[in-house]
Amino acid sequence: MCSNVVVLAVLLYGRRHFGSNVNTLMTNQSAMDLLASIFITIGMSMGNPRMPPSYPWLGKLGNDVVCFLFRNKLFAVICINAEKFGPASLVPR
Repeated sequence: MCSNVVVLAVLLYGRRHFGSNVNTLMTNQSAMDLLASIFITIGMSMGNPRMPPSYPWLGKLGNDVVCFLFRNKLFAVICINAEKFGPASLVPR
C-alpha cells in the first residue's frame, strides 16, 4: 500500500506538469490498485477470529451490509475488476 500511495502521489504531481491520456490512465489504475489493497486489508482483518462477529450498534441491516461489502470482499473484487477491465475499454475496435 505504501508504494501505491507513492506512485499515485507522483502521478498526480506529474499530471500537473505533463498531463496526458496515458498519465490519466496510469493514475486511475494506481488509484484502483490502492483501493483494492485497502479493501482487501479491511476484509482480511474482519475475518480475524478476534474480531466480533457482529456489531450491535449497526442493527441487523447494518451488519448484513458490512458482511456483504467488507467480509465478502465485494469492494476489493470491484476494484480489481475495474483495474483489469478499465484499459480494455480504451482499446479501439
